[in-house]
Amino acid sequence: MFKIGDKVSVIHEQISGTISSIKGKRLTIIDEHGFSRDFMDKEVVLLKSEREYKLTDEMIESVINEQLQEKNTKLKPKKGVAKVHQQQESFEIDLHIEKLIDDNYYTEDTLTIQMRYCRVFIERALRLKVKKAMVIHGKGEGVLKQEIHKYLEHLENRKHIGIDYKVVNQGGATEVYFKVV
Repeated sequence: MFKIGDKVSVIHEQISGTISSIKGKRLTIIDEHGFSRDFMDKEVVLLKSEREYKLTDEMIESVINEQLQEKNTKLKPKKGVAKVHQQQESFEIDLHIEKLIDDNYYTEDTLTIQMRYCRVFIERALRLKVKKAMVIHGKGEGVLKQEIHKYLEHLENRKHIGIDYKVVNQGGATEVYFKVV
């Protein structure tokens, strides 16, 4: 898993450095100050390059596509219901961080990541002329929900489009309705 020369960070301490030797599960790390320290392999994580931490619109689109595909496979098609209508009924995104990224070790804070996904999702809904979309943000402290609502109000003013929204699922989601103005 690890090799000499890998850049690593210690999980529960503010220490990072380069692996200088490996003896079984024990790693010797030369930290940023030049000190040699020993840690078990389960106490460190491999540092990625800054580029690997950047979220691209393509990465976000792929997660949105996966979530939509997963939702569509759960729906049983009703007789006489068009496939397009089915997609519109199930157009939603879950913004819980564990649904968006595999690794919680990101240089950006969680709210920034979630809002990037939300913006790409809403823009996609507008492009596809979806009438209703569901944004699942969770109950929590409501910070993400407030940011989503601010974004929707800003978008409505900037693009001169009609957007209504209401909080549903005991405050854990927001239904967004798009209107042609």
